[in-house]
Order: sequence, then C-alpha cells, then structure tokens
Amino acid sequence: MYNSVKYLVIAIGDEKLKECLNAIRLIGNPEEKHDAHLTVRGPYIGKRGYHGRDSNSMLKQSYVVRVTSVDNFFEHHQNTVFFSCMAPNLKSAWWKPDYPYNPHITLYDGPSREFAEALYSLFRLYSFRINFESDGLIPLRRSEKNGSMMISFLEESLSANAKRHFSLKLAASTDSQSIKLEVIRDILDYLCELGYANFMNHAVPLNSLSEEMYT
Repeated sequence: MYNSVKYLVIAIGDEKLKECLNAIRLIGNPEEKHDAHLTVRGPYIGKRGYHGRDSNSMLKQSYVVRVTSVDNFFEHHQNTVFFSCMAPNLKSAWWKPDYPYNPHITLYDGPSREFAEALYSLFRLYSFRINFESDGLIPLRRSEKNGSMMISFLEESLSANAKRHFSLKLAASTDSQSIKLEVIRDILDYLCELGYANFMNHAVPLNSLSEEMYT
C-alpha cells in the first residue's frame, strides 16, 4: 500500500469543512492536485517510498486537530498562507527531516505575493473555532484531473447548502483577484454559519481593506 508514497498526512475529517478548504485552495490555485491536509511525515526518498519504519500503531493513531491561528510563510520568496494547528500526540508522530515541527494546513501556496497578502488580510478578519478528528495517517494522493476538471468535480460534489452560499465556478471563470477574494469571503461567511468561524467586529472592516486588497 505504501510503496512509492512520499508523504503521510492527516486528512480533514469533517466533510463540510473539507469542501470549504478545498474550494479555497482551488480558487487560489486552479491547478491544485491535493485535498486539504496536514502533512506529518515525509518525504520518503527512493523507489520504495514508505520503508516500513513507522509502526502500525502510529499510522492508526487517531488525532483530534485544532486550528490555532492563521499564519504565513512570506520569507525566502514564499507566498504561503496557512492554518497553524495542534493535536495531542502529534509531535511524537512528526517526521519531516527538512522542516522543524510546525503542523499546518496550507490554504494558498502560489506565485502571487499580492494575492497571498490579500488572502492573509482577509482571513485575519475572522476568528476560527475549527476542530476535527482523523483516524490515523494516510498517503497523500495526487489527483489526475486537470484544473478545469478538478473545479467541475468539486462544484458538482458540493453540498446543496454550500452551493447556496458560494459559487466556485464564478471564481474559477475569472482572473480577477477581487472576484476570487469575494468568493472566498463568501466561503468564510459560510464557515461562520456552520460555527467554524466568527467575523471579528473589532477588526478592520473589510471595505477599508478593499483598495489595498483588490487593486
């Protein structure tokens, strides 16, 4: 099963949350090939990939993940926005030899610093109450679908309630950064309705950021 696997990850164990995070990732990067996830182990190098070095108990360990904050990697030419996370027992399972312990779920990792900064500013207007449970570590699988197929597949698989709140096709059909961010804001408002987030009234109002974010 694990031959040629390069990474072992925690999947998003809540379907409503998963569809929202996948939509955000796909809006930011239409060529995104992976579901939202938290990478725990890897990369495994060589043809064999997974070498059996990890015990079955570690792979099957349940994890209750909590999002603690929205953060970014803006140094060393990175344009990455992510959720920082924590979970009991996660540090003992961590094996990423190229990186220090920093569990996170990537929201955007792409070429545009402007979009990354605007996305980070938008997320900072919300507080998050995200917790989910996942049954062990799974291999990170890459979709064979291209960008348009991924968007169509996700749009069709969205729940009826999600479709009432945001249009993935609208965001995917334009190169306009402002429209993409507006759709992501709709997703964040939907997360508020689901109880995963709150808009912070004491934060800077969104319209005061519009010139900075959308120009």
